[in-house]
Amino acid sequence: MEINWPRRKIRTSPVSAQQIGKHAEDFAQKFLCDKGLKIIGRNLRYKLGEIDIIAEDGEDLVFVEVRFRSGATRGEAAESVSEKKQKRLIRAAQTWLQQHKSYQNHYCRFDLVAINSVIDIEHTDWEKNAFQTTGFS
Repeated sequence: MEINWPRRKIRTSPVSAQQIGKHAEDFAQKFLCDKGLKIIGRNLRYKLGEIDIIAEDGEDLVFVEVRFRSGATRGEAAESVSEKKQKRLIRAAQTWLQQHKSYQNHYCRFDLVAINSVIDIEHTDWEKNAFQTTGFS
């Protein structure tokens, strides 16, 4: 008599949120470069916040937040940038500008690259001046 024991399921290691985030940021960087921006910094972390991408768009200095949402259950990617997150990004940008004085006279803006469901061009939105702040010009 042969016993058919249940087979153990082979688990593939799931992709971590950090890996997905890095992939989304890599895609966003290429996307922005294809649009003519020059990337000058990435993944800059400060005590008060972090910056995903810093780029030059002509004479403008652009601080970019990259957001990815795999599904609509938690809302669209663009909706996930809270006021608290915006303030943290602003503080990080201020810190970066203090360290890079040659950029202090540039017009600064805060853009959002929102990627929904699939990391590809079709599901990517680029919102220039996604939010406004005083003290940056």
